Amino acid sequence: MMRNLNKWLIIAIIAILASGMVLTLWTVQQEEKLLRADLLSKTHLIQGGVSSGHVKALTGTEADLVSADYQALKELLMQVKSTDPLIRFVYVLGKQPDGTVIFFIDSEPPGSEDYSPPGQVYPEASAILLNVFASGTEITEGPVTDRWRTWVSGLVPIRDPQTGEIIALLGTDIDARDWTVQIIIASAPAVIAMLLLLLLLLIFFYVLQRNDRERQILSASEAAIKESESRLTDIINFLPDATLVIDAEGKIISWNKAIEEMTGLPADAMLGKGDYEYSIPFYGERRPILIDLVFKDDEEIKKKYPFIEKTGNKFFSEIYIQRLFGGKGAYLWFIVAPLYDSKGIIIGAIETIRDITNRKLAEDALQKSEVQFRTVFEKGQIGMVMVDERFRFLKSNPMFCSMLGYSQEELLTKSFTDITHVDHISRDI
Repeated sequence: MMRNLNKWLIIAIIAILASGMVLTLWTVQQEEKLLRADLLSKTHLIQGGVSSGHVKALTGTEADLVSADYQALKELLMQVKSTDPLIRFVYVLGKQPDGTVIFFIDSEPPGSEDYSPPGQVYPEASAILLNVFASGTEITEGPVTDRWRTWVSGLVPIRDPQTGEIIALLGTDIDARDWTVQIIIASAPAVIAMLLLLLLLLIFFYVLQRNDRERQILSASEAAIKESESRLTDIINFLPDATLVIDAEGKIISWNKAIEEMTGLPADAMLGKGDYEYSIPFYGERRPILIDLVFKDDEEIKKKYPFIEKTGNKFFSEIYIQRLFGGKGAYLWFIVAPLYDSKGIIIGAIETIRDITNRKLAEDALQKSEVQFRTVFEKGQIGMVMVDERFRFLKSNPMFCSMLGYSQEELLTKSFTDITHVDHISRDI
């Protein structure tokens, strides 16, 4: 009897370790994807604040150090670096006609050992970095080692708004050590869960070994199962994301504290209920939702969501729900996965729900502000123009062109001095 128990103990430990490793690797991969998407998004946002006019004015020589364009960009890059503790470097690279990559400007103060003066050659430029110059594709690369350290980098091209030509490349670097720490932190819950399961398993078999007969073994087994269920409930309750669990019959068996706050419904009012009761707080009606795809591939369910992604046996989706948080509404991100018994039979499903409203609102606000600016500038009934420090025209709207009788192309070859009568020109211009 004990020999069989020891055999099953070894099998169970191997299974938990294998499952824990798979879960940890999956968590690492997902966190890696999220970190890279976040880095690329940050880099793109920074690139949106960089004036292409300033960049075009740079020569990649020491003469840039006294240029107003260089100083404006330098201040911007230093401010960006100071606001994000993860970003170690922000820089603008250029490419010479012979293919040599050089620094135009970076976020380091002059005198720093990490400072790169204008025109400093960057021979460590990777094939991926060079491809951004060639293709214009935004990308992250790394970890890649150069003379300073090992980095994970976000790379976004800077284009001439008139011609679309790539004139430079904006890069942001995160120290690979900090990057690794972020991934380790994200994977820690999976490792802790695996260790907890191993601990529970060892306790369970230890209790069994201390009992001489089948009655005592059964009693100890029931106690261990109850303890396991209690701890699992505690873990689900303290998950930061809203989480619900249903059994194979569609009855709610777990409704954690985060989902109580999201829906306003306590667990006592939801546990044990079936007939799609879990859909009412979100959609105001009883109907199958994303979690039900675990049990049945239903096209009618899929039509209710803007998109559904499937990775392995997990489902992902995103949707806006108006009725949540007292009618304020929220954008939600869903992850659904099946639950299996020891024979690999699906015995339930778990769904975690994350509120991503703040992120979505920030993205929408940025998009709207860009559209509004373009609309006001292009369709305004007053003439508007953008000039550089020498009063040379950089961009003008149709009304300004109409007022002066020039086309957009003609105007961009001139300055205010060219279109002003000599008697009206200030000596300071």
